[in-house]
Amino acid sequence: MNLKEIALVSFFFFLLILGADAKDISATLELDYNGDGIADNNATQTLPEGSSALDLLQAATELTTEQEEWGTFVVGIDGTMADWEDEQSWWMFQVNDDQADVSVEKHVLDEGDVVSMSFMGGKPDAISVFLALDYEGDGVIDRAPHYEMANGSTVLDLLNQSTELTTEQAEWGTLVVGIDGTVADWEDEQSWWMFQVDGKQSDVSVEKYTLENGDIVSMSFVGAEPEMITTVLELDYDGDDVIDSAIHYQMPEGSTALDLLREAASQVTTQKADFGTVVVGIDGVMTNWTADQTWWLFEVDGESADVAVDEFVLKNGQTITMTLAGPAEGEKHKAETS
Repeated sequence: MNLKEIALVSFFFFLLILGADAKDISATLELDYNGDGIADNNATQTLPEGSSALDLLQAATELTTEQEEWGTFVVGIDGTMADWEDEQSWWMFQVNDDQADVSVEKHVLDEGDVVSMSFMGGKPDAISVFLALDYEGDGVIDRAPHYEMANGSTVLDLLNQSTELTTEQAEWGTLVVGIDGTVADWEDEQSWWMFQVDGKQSDVSVEKYTLENGDIVSMSFVGAEPEMITTVLELDYDGDDVIDSAIHYQMPEGSTALDLLREAASQVTTQKADFGTVVVGIDGVMTNWTADQTWWLFEVDGESADVAVDEFVLKNGQTITMTLAGPAEGEKHKAETS
């Protein structure tokens, strides 16, 4: 046998070994086209090892998908189309009876997996919502499940149902400390969980926000970035010692309390005084010191500030509180600052 024959024999022997190592797996696809909990179609497919749930769907159905930032979104199966925007309908993706925490192309199938796709949404006694979780604060969504919730459910209910949740009680409400083991440390690291609804940071805590049909709730782990500081702004619009809004913000180093107010509030009205800028109105809640001795009390970490909002330079981890105050607080403040 010459060298060429030896090389050919070796090559074919390698192909035989490679073929022997290649494995197939079996996975079952269950389809529930009307979301009644009854599988309308059931099929078992043989696929190469390493195949995804998306591969299974493409092999067994007429599939329509859209590409989102978090992955492949199943829009239609065998002509049954979901319409999240107008109807809040969607295809629920489960594996072995548990809702998947990744999109269909990211779930690698194991032998014997049962993938279930159920058409959901539009029920009179329920709402459909979407939860986006960013564990690293890099703007990349790591988990993006849909959920059906009872009418009247809060974001806290949603998080308790869908995650391993750690919370603490603050004076303004429930503070999310950890989600699925990713724990924030405000005191030492100025890290926190940012809570948004439909792309806008919420001004109430998770237990105070009642979900509406079609809401997209985002929870992102956020910390101080280089040349940035993280602060909390608390607003008490009624002066009743109940915080109505408490939001974390990242601000450039060197920012003032006035910069924070302008970033956070929809409307800030100010006046110039001899000692600096006076806050007259926040979000339409106006004061009138001359007529009724009302004013906006400016505090930092629970202590009344001794400079005006435009002169106070923020530091990392500070809590700024603005409280609608009346004559009693005014007289005390006047005595302290005169």
